[in-house]
Amino acid sequence: MAFTALDIVESKHTRLGDVINNERMVGQLTLSETDSVSFAIRVFSKGTSGLLAVVDEARKLIGLLSERDIIRALAEDGRGIVEWPVSRVMKRELSVATQDTYCTDTLLLMIEKHFRHMPVVDDDGTFIACVDALQVAYAKISEMTDSNRKLMRLMAVFTDQVIDIATSDSIETIRAMFAEKDWVSAVVKDDQKVVGFITADELLRFSCRIRAL
Repeated sequence: MAFTALDIVESKHTRLGDVINNERMVGQLTLSETDSVSFAIRVFSKGTSGLLAVVDEARKLIGLLSERDIIRALAEDGRGIVEWPVSRVMKRELSVATQDTYCTDTLLLMIEKHFRHMPVVDDDGTFIACVDALQVAYAKISEMTDSNRKLMRLMAVFTDQVIDIATSDSIETIRAMFAEKDWVSAVVKDDQKVVGFITADELLRFSCRIRAL
């Protein structure tokens, strides 16, 4: 696979996997669809998230149960629902993301659909964790703040000459240019539109990452 400057720029965007790892969210409590609603209430009472994933024996995500779902069922069917299995109350129509999903895309979807939480699964549908909107928003703000600090440093480096590379330039071409000209950083443009920047350190980290693939 041929990698380009655009791949380096996009690799710096925060993804849901970063949120999960930073928050140490792996190993969240889950429910089985045969668990009773009363059991789920006890789990919620321990101060967990307002949403629980329902998984099968292989930890495949099959549903979601929120505190709101329980309250709605209580209002409609009375206290007897506490003896129901979770499968009678949980949501089965799910929107999910993966660890590689960008935080920006996740936030846009959560705002559009009015989601408070987003379940994250792997390529096989195995549940990893649920992230909430505040965690995703904080990660995106941190990314933007870090980018702004780097841009300020770049402005101090760039004087009369601004070094540009195209989004389509290959990694090999970029490495050669950095080595030949002893560049510290470069601006990445798509035609005349600036889409990001690459520092020598970021180029090195990305090169090491793709060698490990």
